[in-house]
Amino acid sequence: MSAIEPLLLEARQPFAEGLWPRSAAEPVGWQLVEDPRSFSALVGRLARQPELWIDTEMADWNTTAPRLSLLQVRDGDGRVHVIDVLRPEMTAVVNCELIPRVMEDPSIRKWAHNASFERRFLGSGGVRSLECTLQLARQVPYYLLPVRSLSLASIVLALFGERLDKRYQKADWGRRPLSLQQLQYAAADPEWCYRVQTELSARWPRVEPALENPEERKRAYLELLPALGDARGRHEAIRAAANALMLQAGRDRFSGFALRTRIVGTTPLPELIRLARAFGVDVGLRVPISKKIRAALPPEIEARLRASATVHSQATLHGPRSTHATLAPPAPYEVGPADEDRVGRDYERVDHELRALTSRTNETRSRLRAWMEHEGLRKWESFSLSIPNEQWTVSIAALEPLLPCLGERQLSVPRKLGLVLDPDRMREAKAAGTYAETQFIVWRPRHEEDVPPQETRDWDESSESEVDEVE
Repeated sequence: MSAIEPLLLEARQPFAEGLWPRSAAEPVGWQLVEDPRSFSALVGRLARQPELWIDTEMADWNTTAPRLSLLQVRDGDGRVHVIDVLRPEMTAVVNCELIPRVMEDPSIRKWAHNASFERRFLGSGGVRSLECTLQLARQVPYYLLPVRSLSLASIVLALFGERLDKRYQKADWGRRPLSLQQLQYAAADPEWCYRVQTELSARWPRVEPALENPEERKRAYLELLPALGDARGRHEAIRAAANALMLQAGRDRFSGFALRTRIVGTTPLPELIRLARAFGVDVGLRVPISKKIRAALPPEIEARLRASATVHSQATLHGPRSTHATLAPPAPYEVGPADEDRVGRDYERVDHELRALTSRTNETRSRLRAWMEHEGLRKWESFSLSIPNEQWTVSIAALEPLLPCLGERQLSVPRKLGLVLDPDRMREAKAAGTYAETQFIVWRPRHEEDVPPQETRDWDESSESEVDEVE
């Protein structure tokens, strides 16, 4: 058995007894807060807590004007507070007391599963120290957390073996009175957010670069590459066959595949903002700001843009391709209109294998790169580091205030829009842009169809993975 086979076996059975601890769903102790005086007193107690776990429920969530209905907070003592904030006097406490005293306090570490959503309704740009368990889960390699969906329910099932009851996820939270079952459902989410955050933080150990064993990482990397190339070839063969059948038959769906339209190119910033606002995808959606655009900006505008940007200047690791380049091409994958079940089974199997191998390879590359940077090496054996260039990305929401300064500048259309918008809506992005329209397929198994794309690993993988950069 090669070193690769235990890796894949481990990824297929990652939470066996003794590897990841299980946790019974103990009853959550919670209290309902309904009047402003009690809420104000609670804010005073929460303001003295070092760490909080937060969730919300929205009224009119399926409209263009959702309203905050419930706020659920788990404190460091294990108590859950379910706060009914729908009435104006309770909303006033949120805005005048909770946000300035808790949400804007950088000394209080706050967690939410999809923190960008909570940020939007609990202080927006003024929020400080709000962290996201969804992003924490993204950092855990797939081979250690082999789930495609990163919804809270999926992660809880994977880590603890508990299946969450989500029947009230799309309930009418604007109606009063709320049922006991609804309140219990709401109280459970911040408790699970706490457990997920605690478990993920403890279960992904980081290796200090100074303690790294580069020879061991090099051996692992060279052994992974052939298996990675083989899995990638089989993966691409199934996708290509399914894509060809869908185009030929004029089908938008086949097995778990769905046809999407991608716009490659640029579109004016006002159109990009309008599109994001119209379809509610502005939060967390980031666009690259090229070096050419930055160089053309006045210094004061570039400084304002940098303050809102996420700036990466990480060097790229270039390494050998081993036998990957000499692998024999995979046999053509035969598929017919009646083969949906077989294609689904085959693709799920190879997709899991490829994701496990890719995540392990990328982790190995990252550890090698960190070791070389720590040692001050630009080249080591057959590996080298490129000279890093700054790459800026800025959220569409942060770009909007700069619209008078940036004007009609053309920006790249984010690939992630293709995962959010249907083909008809994507075509709206073509107005006044320089673009090309291409079709591609995404894989969404039936059980993931209700999961927003932002809560899947596909959202992070809509651009090329790091492993594609090897020479």
